[in-house]
Amino acid sequence: MATFQKLLFAFLLLKVLSYIQAGDNYLSCSKPNIAELGKSIMIECKNNAPIGYVGLNFCSLKADNCSSKGFVNKQKINSTVGETTLKIHSNMAFLSIHPIKISHEGNYILTYIAENCMGSQTICLKVFAPYTRPQIMKQEDMLICTASGGYPEEKLYWVSKTGTNLIHKATFQSVKNENGSFSLNNTLQLLSIPSETEYCCIFNHTRVPSRQPASACMTFENVTTSKSKTEETTLNMSGTIVIVIAVISLASILLAVMWWRKRRRNYLLQEACFIHFKLRQDPSLGRLLDRFKRGSPS
Repeated sequence: MATFQKLLFAFLLLKVLSYIQAGDNYLSCSKPNIAELGKSIMIECKNNAPIGYVGLNFCSLKADNCSSKGFVNKQKINSTVGETTLKIHSNMAFLSIHPIKISHEGNYILTYIAENCMGSQTICLKVFAPYTRPQIMKQEDMLICTASGGYPEEKLYWVSKTGTNLIHKATFQSVKNENGSFSLNNTLQLLSIPSETEYCCIFNHTRVPSRQPASACMTFENVTTSKSKTEETTLNMSGTIVIVIAVISLASILLAVMWWRKRRRNYLLQEACFIHFKLRQDPSLGRLLDRFKRGSPS
């Protein structure tokens, strides 16, 4: 009886070991696989026995479009189709893509045959492109936040200095660019008397948090100060213009008076010269003038 129990235990142990060993007979690939737009990526896959054949098929994330990307075997260890290269060496398979495009995002299905097993392995590749840092511009009673060149489509949010989400006061828009990236715009409507002193424009989350752009903030006090300085400068310029106009006007009046007085003096001199000339021509007029001077006209 004891011998039978030992044989049964040994049989079960062999079954468990063979199951564990069989569980290791599959192709395992590195992950997660997130590639940056315009750069390259190499994905390594490993088996515990030499690989004799690998076929590659690509399907979009929606699985509505699949295509063959070639195959490799012991006689043909490299295969390149477009920007995609497949390679095998011993018990390793390598999938590389350069340069990364948004259209490369999807599922890569490896069908393989090795010395100890066969099967398929799906590699999910995601693409990202970092957005520019948010830029804030003020227009009248609005704050406009923009960011561009990023992928996938993300969202910009307005928050107050205290961290309150201002989504109910903002309007978000997203535009897809020709290369598949996105340009984002979020417009915040301000009150006539702002309830907050600082407004920040942020990304809620991105595909690669370590590459998430920093938030941008605008202090409304600075905006008000800037506006006041502009008004003050305008008032100063207006005052200067008034002073210049007044000086020019006074100078014009002074020149007019001087010109009038000069003409008046010239006129009187001409009259005096004319009278003197007449007196010299008619002596009787001279005698009559002497009588008037003495006070006796007869």
